[in-house]
Amino acid sequence: MPLVWYSLKTRGVFLIPYIEPELLAEARKIDLLTYLETYEPQELERICNGVYRMKSYHRLKISNGKWMDWGEMQGGVSVVDFLIKIRKMSLPEAVEQIMGRAAIQPPFFAPQIQDKPRKFVLPAPWGNCVKVETYLAGRGIGREIIRYFVDTGKIYESHYKGYVNAVFVGQNKNGVARYASLRGVDGDFKGEVAGSSKRHSFSHSTDSVSLHLFEAAIGLAIIDYLKFGRPKCDNQNIFIKHNPTNHPCTASGMYNLVSNRLSRAGIVTGERKRGPHALRHSLASRLLEENVPLPVISEILGHANSNTTATYLAIDIDKLRQCALEVQL
Repeated sequence: MPLVWYSLKTRGVFLIPYIEPELLAEARKIDLLTYLETYEPQELERICNGVYRMKSYHRLKISNGKWMDWGEMQGGVSVVDFLIKIRKMSLPEAVEQIMGRAAIQPPFFAPQIQDKPRKFVLPAPWGNCVKVETYLAGRGIGREIIRYFVDTGKIYESHYKGYVNAVFVGQNKNGVARYASLRGVDGDFKGEVAGSSKRHSFSHSTDSVSLHLFEAAIGLAIIDYLKFGRPKCDNQNIFIKHNPTNHPCTASGMYNLVSNRLSRAGIVTGERKRGPHALRHSLASRLLEENVPLPVISEILGHANSNTTATYLAIDIDKLRQCALEVQL
């Protein structure tokens, strides 16, 4: 039976449809890929093995049982989330459509094929590192920093079928290579070596701290800044003002800086956050999409425990008022 809600603010009476918990639970069991394969196969476009995108929402990507709209920076697992977030249905409408279709034609759940663990093997190194060093220097990274990582074996050059890649190696605490990311020197190719363990990313460590670099070239630029660009002072903040005060960059200053850069880049944020928090959310979503373990994401975001990160990454649902139907009295 529907619930009646009276709003003191608007002095209106609204009827809230009641959804049986068991019915909602059944609807949430259906993931987006299963739903589309069963009821809207014309919407699916296969990109590569296990990765799809929707033709009507070209920025929406489906992989590893999850979906992500990289334009709106929204994602989820179930088709319920998709219908509410992307197709702007209310919760009752979404459940009604899913279960109505399921009553006529039950969804087909494809058997989950467990991939066999792949052996991690580093790409063969090229005879020199000239092109990779030139590429990194062209991105504003100092030659001394580049040479340090090349000499320590954490960066080297590899050639494959005519393509030149920079290889960024991640090692465990014993110095054994367990991870490698690839970055094309002549294009926008990015990838990981099969069998890489995301718990051992490309990083730089000192006696007291480790800096994990998930975008290796940008990470090198940060190291370059810390070593050669940052003013020498006792301030413990990483980013400080380059003036005699050496005061740390303030939250409001960083917000204005990021917001202005987003606007100049033509990125429309709408009602979403525009400051540094937007970059944190984007990074967290990207790491989650790449199946980075939650404890690792927690460490990167600076959270004390994974429960905080789980809340931070949770997919928002539409507010209760979207489920309310106005009743004419």
